Amino acid sequence: NCSIQDSVWVYSADFVPTEAGNDTIICPEDSVMLGGNPTAPIGSTYLWLPSTGLSSDVVANPMALVTAPTWYYVYTTNDTCTGVDSVFIDLHVSPIIDAGVNVQICIGSTTQLNATGGVSYSWTPTDSLNDDSISNPLAYPTDTTKYYVVGEDVNTCSAQDSVTVIVNPLPLAYAGPDIQICVGDTAELIATGGDLYNWSGVDIINTSNDSALAFPSDTMDYVVEVTDSNSCVFTDTMTVVFNPLPFVDAGLNREICIFDTTLLVAVGGLSYSWTPTDSLSNSNTDSTFAWPTDTTKYIVQVTDTNGCINVDSVVITVNPLPVVDAGLSHQICVGDTTELIATGGDLYSWLPADSLSNPNSSSTYAWPTDTTKYIVQV
Repeated sequence: NCSIQDSVWVYSADFVPTEAGNDTIICPEDSVMLGGNPTAPIGSTYLWLPSTGLSSDVVANPMALVTAPTWYYVYTTNDTCTGVDSVFIDLHVSPIIDAGVNVQICIGSTTQLNATGGVSYSWTPTDSLNDDSISNPLAYPTDTTKYYVVGEDVNTCSAQDSVTVIVNPLPLAYAGPDIQICVGDTAELIATGGDLYNWSGVDIINTSNDSALAFPSDTMDYVVEVTDSNSCVFTDTMTVVFNPLPFVDAGLNREICIFDTTLLVAVGGLSYSWTPTDSLSNSNTDSTFAWPTDTTKYIVQVTDTNGCINVDSVVITVNPLPVVDAGLSHQICVGDTTELIATGGDLYSWLPADSLSNPNSSSTYAWPTDTTKYIVQV
């Protein structure tokens, strides 16, 4: 039953202690918690004004999404006492982030992006960038891609912008099929696939056209660089195969007598064409019979398996027949002998030979027993 006594002072005030929080500056689109710690004594009720942008206007610490500089007031009630306080939420100026202008590149090429307006950056997508955390990364997309960059300023406020890199395909450059030429020929090179052309190689003219002329002295490769309307460039290569002319031989020059026939034989190719044709048995074969009536040069044009053509010639000298004179016809008596004398040549042959002393001489004695016609071949 022992007792003791103590006392406490309870002071009465006219208002509820109220703390709306510290004035602050935030980034646009950010949220901030209002109120103190605590905003008012336990058991107090709250009313925040204005309520715009607040997660709740009747709690001690609402979240505020501020879109413009705003004064917030909190009114508190505890029993019959009331309190009020205010806080000012200001906004930083949003950074102006610029990702640059859209660009076009050719597939396989690289372009440099360039963002401005911040102090730090973050790019997406990242798989075709050499560094996604700098202002000017190198981009090498294989398809048309929109890149987004988020930039932060010194206040850690951020904004976003985008840039599109358009990826153009390479032109379908075609230098044409490989071709074959012969010695002395010129090859026409024809390219397709673009708007501008540039040929490279030896012994070539008109290199800035889609068609160029080449006259190589050996088998050569020629490269054409084709540029399309997007300034994309691609190359293609073709080969000019250099073939030698066929080795043609029309045979040796020769002499014949008028009305004789001789055989012309050419070698060196696949097909043959002789001229002139009027005294030939077949002008389109490697061998043909010729019967010229005057000395004639025959030219043979020979084509080989590569289509290359070469010519050779042979001269057929036509000699006239000798002017032969076997002498006058004359009469003898049976048992007599007469002398036959022929002129006009170098070699002689008399027929019939059985009644002649020397049938292979220009002069011979004859003793026919019947009237006889002697023929001399000179």
